[in-house]
Amino acid sequence: MIYSPIGLEAKRCMETLASHYAYVKVSLFVIMPNHVHAIICIRESADALGCIPTVRTALGVVVGGYKQAVTRYARRNNIEFGWQSRYHDHIIRNSHDGNRIAEYIENNVARWANDCFYE
Repeated sequence: MIYSPIGLEAKRCMETLASHYAYVKVSLFVIMPNHVHAIICIRESADALGCIPTVRTALGVVVGGYKQAVTRYARRNNIEFGWQSRYHDHIIRNSHDGNRIAEYIENNVARWANDCFYE
């Protein structure tokens, strides 16, 4: 994958997400030309005590902050850019589920030419 300037910023923001949210660990991610896939773990840790939002909103806070950071970069650099208003999430419940999702993310770039949004 060859990143555009906004793609590079999206990658940098994902790589530094845990430094902004002590309760987050990004296990795996891929930045695609028109979307992002990531496994984001919300966890309790000694340095995150007292700062984790309610379970129901923790991921929303993280995704919102991520989208906001990338959007700010786009606006500062006069890049026409916009997110879809929602995001799709899935709770990984077991190792089989986790392995299946990780495989999908790891192979997403190789499947890009078959994507309906590929230009």
